[in-house]
Amino acid sequence: MGFAPHSNTDVDHQARAGIIPTTCPMLLGLFVETEYGNTFEYAERRWPDDDFHPDMPHMIYTADQTRLAKVLKTVAYILTGEGEIQKWKIKNHSIYKTEWIGR
Repeated sequence: MGFAPHSNTDVDHQARAGIIPTTCPMLLGLFVETEYGNTFEYAERRWPDDDFHPDMPHMIYTADQTRLAKVLKTVAYILTGEGEIQKWKIKNHSIYKTEWIGR
């Protein structure tokens, strides 16, 4: 399981304080990985080197680290520590409402 160490309320507070881009990435959603039933939260990609795997627009929070990913409706592609891409089947994909942030 993996949940972000911050919330979108933190992102909103930073945006309202004029910290643009915010130091916390905006959380985009949550899903359950079907094989083991673990829940993961994911955010927009905020990485110093965006030329590294530009096809991975998201960050997934795992129990011990953050991984680059591409989250779709029913699958997620995850970049592993070994540089391989795993395909996870997902369910219960919830997309967070974010239009209120920074307004």
